Amino acid sequence: MKLAAVAALLTLAAGAARAEPHAYQHDTDRFQLALSVAWVKVEGAHAWTNASTGQTAIVTRTNVRNDAAWRNRKSFFDAIEKGVRDGAKDFRSIRVRRGKAGRVPTLDLWFSYAAPDGQDVVVAMRFLFFHAYAVTLAIDTPKAKFKGQRRALEKTAKSFRPYFPK
Repeated sequence: MKLAAVAALLTLAAGAARAEPHAYQHDTDRFQLALSVAWVKVEGAHAWTNASTGQTAIVTRTNVRNDAAWRNRKSFFDAIEKGVRDGAKDFRSIRVRRGKAGRVPTLDLWFSYAAPDGQDVVVAMRFLFFHAYAVTLAIDTPKAKFKGQRRALEKTAKSFRPYFPK
């Protein structure tokens, strides 16, 4: 009897570990994002937290023309990286990649920096450059946990894509 109860609990736990991610789709800002069930939505914002990993994710929108991104101008992307670098104490670049998600230009910018509380943090940012605005995902991870979270972080960042409702 005890063995059957333990087996049932293990089956339930395994099912929870394989649970489908939450899929967030925003019609106005035209983004979609897939997060595991461990992420909890912050009320009133495009933000989520994951208590088990110490991560926070936030999506922001900036109303600005992005014609240079659509023309793939290096100076445009360099200026964005410089702006982030100037705003982050002890900035260290980990990854900078330009690309496209569908037809929409993207910039993946990963870096570490010293947070105001003194903690070393790794931030993975993904920018989606629509014509009249940009939508940005930023996920922060304590640097001490980054190595173990890297693959999950990559998967989450790649899931941040344009969404065009029908």
